[in-house]
Amino acid sequence: MKTNLVALGLGVVLLLSSCRSTDTSNPYPIDPPRPCPDDLTSTLTPENVSLLPGETAQPSFKVFTCAGAVELEVTPRWESADTDVATVDALTGLITAQPLGGNTEVTVSEDEYGTDAVVDVSVAVVDPVP
Repeated sequence: MKTNLVALGLGVVLLLSSCRSTDTSNPYPIDPPRPCPDDLTSTLTPENVSLLPGETAQPSFKVFTCAGAVELEVTPRWESADTDVATVDALTGLITAQPLGGNTEVTVSEDEYGTDAVVDVSVAVVDPVP
């Protein structure tokens, strides 16, 4: 009986150790479940920005689930379609209007849940002072 218990205990230890992930970059080898996986919404404020050259704007992007009751932690990435009109900090989303002026879009996206949105940016064309 004692031999069977030792063998059973050894089998459990081997089984549990075989389940351990070898990926040391992720301390949680299994992604946590989403609270309401089919109910994702995102908000982007403001959706439209009008700036003069040199001005800045700081949009806010958030992702929610459970009918908007739970805000999810995401890492957004920002990108300007035309950096001659407006540049954007890829990590913070700070938009800076450029001297050329015109219209462009700034896209924000995140990989955790696959959501994205677009800010329409309009930069006034200012004639140089004579």
